[in-house]
Amino acid sequence: MPKNITTFTEGIQALPVWSTDAPAPNRGKGYVMVPTHEVAEIIQDHGFTPTSLSLVKTRQPDKQAFARHLVRFRQDDPDFADTDNGIVPEIILNTSHDGHNKLKFYAGYFRFVCSNGVIVGQGASMAFTHSGTDKDTILEALGSVMGLFEGMREDMDAWRRKMLSDSDVKMFGVRAQHIACPETFYDTMRQRQRPLDFNDFVASRRDADAENNLWNVFNRAQEATIKGVPNYRGARAVKRVLNTNLSLYALAKEAYLW
Repeated sequence: MPKNITTFTEGIQALPVWSTDAPAPNRGKGYVMVPTHEVAEIIQDHGFTPTSLSLVKTRQPDKQAFARHLVRFRQDDPDFADTDNGIVPEIILNTSHDGHNKLKFYAGYFRFVCSNGVIVGQGASMAFTHSGTDKDTILEALGSVMGLFEGMREDMDAWRRKMLSDSDVKMFGVRAQHIACPETFYDTMRQRQRPLDFNDFVASRRDADAENNLWNVFNRAQEATIKGVPNYRGARAVKRVLNTNLSLYALAKEAYLW
């Protein structure tokens, strides 16, 4: 687990970035503070519990309370959870208090077998500027994001039925590798003894994921890009974790049409 992640509700709520009610000192009068703990209370009122907080580390300690952070909230609601496959829905909050990031909600899910959380893209995010967001606006957006859970379950069911050929799996691996390591980064990695192998990004880590249906291949690639493979340590930074997840989900939606 990346070192910048805090887990368990008590630990998360003890962080200054969670509890602060004032924005960074350099923000002007037009900047309206939307405290993380107030947004979290609204999400928790819908039955979601904060389970982790990823925080961008700053070089200056006095700026840490305003830095970008990603909070995951999980709900074991049987109306949305896929208990047979060990999957529960999540709401992901992405925000900061320094004026550099909009407040955004994402729909996602957590898969217990690999302890990975997937973030859904393609219309799943709702973004606001810090310039007057009120509770009603947040509630409306939260309801819209929660409304995406059913579509996520439909994707999962369809992907389990979609079998990929060997060439499709190879293509998925090549694309996943490129998502994890863009060309500028990949060239650096090639200097090491063993270059990156696209097969590592679609290799099965457990028997339950061995069949080459799209659902399994997607989850194998998601786990590899987040946790790492030989010569690649995985996505660690908040922005990289977010973008990697969104890109992989979009790739899986595309692969369903192959």
